[in-house]
Amino acid sequence: MTRVADPAELTESTSLGVSEWHVVTQEMVDRFADLTGDHQWLHTDVRRATEGPFGAPIAHGFLVLGMTTMLLSEIIQVDGATLVLNQGVGRTRILAAVRVGDRIRARAHVVSARQRPRGYWEGVFGIAVESSAGEDVVLTELTLLHQFG
Repeated sequence: MTRVADPAELTESTSLGVSEWHVVTQEMVDRFADLTGDHQWLHTDVRRATEGPFGAPIAHGFLVLGMTTMLLSEIIQVDGATLVLNQGVGRTRILAAVRVGDRIRARAHVVSARQRPRGYWEGVFGIAVESSAGEDVVLTELTLLHQFG
């Protein structure tokens, strides 16, 4: 894990490292389906999905996207921050399916960091989510905005 004492220490193009691997489980997919109302058979019908195009149920792309906050928290810690707000994402691309049972991790780097009004800092992180299933990068998120206060 990369630790910085203050958001002012974030510098452009700095590679931050890699998160731990995390298994995507059917329980996670089912809970996400319940929360979002997206019960498409590719995600939730194990029997049918096993016979489908991916050979197994797949995670929702937005589930994998949502996991990037947790993955990033394993990569970087900003000690001087009293709060961290997700401000948005941009240029996110889902490049491959993540099957239930696959492991994912993230690589991150600093795109930019700048001071904002009232003493806040904005950190923009580039993130690539990788799969252990051989597809390499399954999701890219070029601009995850965080506000540090």
